[in-house]
Amino acid sequence: MFRTFITALLKSQNAPVTDKTAPRAVVRAAAALGDLVGLATRGRKPVSLTLQGFAASAVEVTLDIGKARSRLGYEPVVSMQAGLGMMGAQTARQQ
Repeated sequence: MFRTFITALLKSQNAPVTDKTAPRAVVRAAAALGDLVGLATRGRKPVSLTLQGFAASAVEVTLDIGKARSRLGYEPVVSMQAGLGMMGAQTARQQ
């Protein structure tokens, strides 16, 4: 589910989508290097990946609004698909 969502998110932003993966140890090492660069430059040089970002992305998370629907009658104002479409339209306007 997470990969499906990220793929849809990337497509909504016209970003390239790939089915390639990298070994976890390699990505963790790159994140550690990112932390070192950030530390050495005192945050003046932005880095793409940090250990905190790695930790957040390395954990499988599934969000389910089933309880909110059944117990509270909640329904999202915008569906996930519609929201992604809105993001894509906003990105296109900004370019």
